[in-house]
Amino acid sequence: MNAKVLLDIAQLRQMESELAASEVRRKFLKEKAAWLKQRINKGYSSEMNELWTIGSKVIAVDDLTTPTPTQMAFWLVIFDQAR
Repeated sequence: MNAKVLLDIAQLRQMESELAASEVRRKFLKEKAAWLKQRINKGYSSEMNELWTIGSKVIAVDDLTTPTPTQMAFWLVIFDQAR
């Protein structure tokens, strides 16, 4: 039982580090999208495709950083058993 709890805690730490990395990536992509939007507003319409690409990446990262109800239930069970 203790080994399982330790493995679950290790998995939780791994997921936390992935979440932190995703948040950094998301912040970078949002800043780049804002910069591209400013350039488009100034008349550089050729960069519209890149803005769409960045937008789709932001959405993908948002999907990764938002836990699903199944993930939440899983971690609640892990925490309950760890007590």
